[in-house]
Amino acid sequence: MLSGNVIPYAFWIRFNQKKLNEIKPVVIHTEEDDHMIKIYLIGACIDKTIYALRPVFKECVSKKKNILIDLQAVPVIDGAFLGLCLLLYKHLNWNGCQLNFQNINRQNIRIFKWNSAQFLIP
Repeated sequence: MLSGNVIPYAFWIRFNQKKLNEIKPVVIHTEEDDHMIKIYLIGACIDKTIYALRPVFKECVSKKKNILIDLQAVPVIDGAFLGLCLLLYKHLNWNGCQLNFQNINRQNIRIFKWNSAQFLIP
């Protein structure tokens, strides 16, 4: 685990500090139908930018529907975003609902894997 996840992620963080210093809040668009809520995110989803996601996720959980998060316009994520997604996953599971992701770029797939959260992605 150390050589396969922790060390590569630590190197990636070290060499990508510019991406991780983004301060512009993530833009959130949602669409809802009878069975699913689609959340489209635009911008870096990192600790400094995701504060607006909490109330959106809370509202989505209260509707007891499956959630699909589209990451097509998300250049980078971090552990804070993944932690928030894990909480969302847990609450949805309690309600018998699912969390899915789509359009994840290669870099973000690696970040999911380095954080042992690959079970969240298809």
